[in-house]
Amino acid sequence: MRDLPHWAVESLEGGPDAFPPVANCYNPSLVGAKAEVVWGSHTSHALVRAKLKSLGITPTDGDVSRVESEIENKLRRRSSYPRWLGDAEVSAICRRMVNSRRLARPNKFDWPGPTR
Repeated sequence: MRDLPHWAVESLEGGPDAFPPVANCYNPSLVGAKAEVVWGSHTSHALVRAKLKSLGITPTDGDVSRVESEIENKLRRRSSYPRWLGDAEVSAICRRMVNSRRLARPNKFDWPGPTR
């Protein structure tokens, strides 16, 4: 489990099977385990940006801030163990926040122009 930003960024950029293993002396798959990123109180702009890029999204600074805020809000509402978010949950937040920005502010090339 990776929960510190610098390890998590390396995990997101290099993938779970990167060599050398991130913050480990062996790949967890050697013992039947799987490394995963969890999102807790150590979330950073760099980590959110790396996550968005790993999803194929080219993030704006606003996207990064909105996603980070939503992650912090969800974590604040957690009152019991575990007090972190799984990577799938964060992926869903990323997609939802970026899609809502795109819907609220469509690309100028998508706008059909004035109707007559």
